[in-house]
Amino acid sequence: MNGTFEEFLDALLAFESGWDRERYDAGIIQDWQLDTWAGGPVGDFFPNYNSWGDLSDTEWEAMAYRSMNVFGFVGYQFGEALLIDLGYYDDDLYYGNGAATNTWDGTWTGKNGVNSLEEFMTKEAQDVTIREAFGHNLGIIEQGLGAAGQSLDDYLGTTVSYNSGGNQVAVTLTLTGILAAAHLRGAPATVELLLNSTLSNDEFGTSILQYIDQFGGYDAPEIDELIAYFEDRLTGDEGLGTPGDTPSGSNGSNGTAGVDANSADVAIDWAWGTNDVVSNFDPASDTIYIDWFTSDHIDISESNGNVIFSIPSNNQTTTLEGISLSELSAANFTIRDDSAAQEILALVGQNSGGDTGGDTGGDTGGNTGGDTGGDTGGDTGGDTGGDTGGDTGGDTSGGTPSGSSGGNGTAGVNAGSADVAIDWAWGTNDVVSDFDPSSDTIYIGWFKADHIDVSESNGNVVFSIPSNNQTTTLEGVSLSELSAANFTIRDDSAAQEILALVGQDSGGDAGGDTGGDTGGDTGGDTGGDTGGDTGGGNDPDGVQNIVRITWDWGREEIISDFAPSEDVLDFGAMAATGVGISEVDDDLHIEVLGNGGHKYILENIQAEDLTLANLTAPDWNDDVLNGANGVIEKLAILGNDDLA
Repeated sequence: MNGTFEEFLDALLAFESGWDRERYDAGIIQDWQLDTWAGGPVGDFFPNYNSWGDLSDTEWEAMAYRSMNVFGFVGYQFGEALLIDLGYYDDDLYYGNGAATNTWDGTWTGKNGVNSLEEFMTKEAQDVTIREAFGHNLGIIEQGLGAAGQSLDDYLGTTVSYNSGGNQVAVTLTLTGILAAAHLRGAPATVELLLNSTLSNDEFGTSILQYIDQFGGYDAPEIDELIAYFEDRLTGDEGLGTPGDTPSGSNGSNGTAGVDANSADVAIDWAWGTNDVVSNFDPASDTIYIDWFTSDHIDISESNGNVIFSIPSNNQTTTLEGISLSELSAANFTIRDDSAAQEILALVGQNSGGDTGGDTGGDTGGNTGGDTGGDTGGDTGGDTGGDTGGDTGGDTSGGTPSGSSGGNGTAGVNAGSADVAIDWAWGTNDVVSDFDPSSDTIYIGWFKADHIDVSESNGNVVFSIPSNNQTTTLEGVSLSELSAANFTIRDDSAAQEILALVGQDSGGDAGGDTGGDTGGDTGGDTGGDTGGDTGGGNDPDGVQNIVRITWDWGREEIISDFAPSEDVLDFGAMAATGVGISEVDDDLHIEVLGNGGHKYILENIQAEDLTLANLTAPDWNDDVLNGANGVIEKLAILGNDDLA
């Protein structure tokens, strides 16, 4: 065992809140970051101290429970939505349901004696709440596995190997690892991992496997004990509604039917391999209850005059015979997960198709806004935001992008109606030999730009999802033949990446003529033969490639074709203190510190080959480039005098 259950909680709190004394002492987390998460410098809280390092262990722990990231997640990285589900809080506008951050302007129910955010930011409140969250998640996991005739006990203690980014990763499944995984990615995503080996990352690239590995092996109570802890503390305020009243819609689910699995006319739950047909559904009065499926899990479509709910990963369908999507409305539904509700309710009804929020938020917050410090101390968004979708993200990628509903692109299709549907399908390598760019359509599910890549190879367009060992190939189709009219893309960032590469004007290379073959070997061939080792790295190909520096535990990514004349390093949400840069022989190594040795190796590139044009980060995270100990300073130290 790695330690006691209390030590597991301590480790999880330190990692999630960013208040990790070990990482602080190692210089990975610095005072300015703790200032941000505390909401002020140390002197505001402890007037006699000059540095956070002066705090006693007790004072340090107290600040961890107060730690708040940029999205307003607090302590263990609780958000409004999860606390709604657990019965602590009530609001009709919150993160994941109309608000860009957790604003904490709703009503506290008084559960566990907590009547304000200030009272919640304590050890006494959160150590109880995290145990309730564990039980809440375990109940959903056991339900999902039970539908396939299995239980969590069937998996605990086994060692499973997964392909993660081309690398085989062996992980021993333990209860504390599972608890941490569900806290990061949500219970349904954990079920997907166990049943179907489906890997998922949060919006910043943190893998579900990392949490299983990093937090595995601690002692823990029995599964039934943890579930009972949650169930014994139910108050009736769980979900949305007036505090003290029983909310409608079974835990405040999405839709206005106000039913649960027992009272609904049609209940769709995890039921492995079933194909139910409902022949007498009356849209004017009958109801549908949809349990813990995220938008990644469940699809709704209309085919041959029937509405079909399908859960591909569970080999499961429910068909409403003789019913059209236009006949259904929010009044027919209770849907537990936000992301599934947004997908389904956007497709039903004549006028109510946009009623994506229903009245409520279902398992609104899923689990966590997590990991304020990330592995770097700088991931102030951390796993945040993340998982507002009930599975806490499933792969809703941290909330529903504006491209949901109709999605990005103008095809106006969904997974059921598109000619080609690309969704999470572990290990598949689909080849489409008859795609017609003039008329056929492509639906791309909940993949962020970090998850999905599109390229042209040997006269084919290839969509690849490396972390899921998955590809879809359009044979004989070029990027230039495709346009926005071919696509419905659920996520904004993926749409921006893909649509920038297709069409006549972009020529499929997003770089157009930029850079061209500027100078033959991109560096003026200073060595006379190959441009020397200092002459600008690799040759351009007319395509601007973006290398996104993010979190992927232990992965080593070799980039052999980085061309400084056109390619870009995007440092995203990384912190300056979380990035290490070094030169090893003729290659530039960029390491994500504290992430299991995760690094990017730019072959035949040296620090002096790079310019400001090769470096980017979001405006809010300019410090990673220009701040103290930032990327530019590190490259200058390695000899890039132009950046000094």
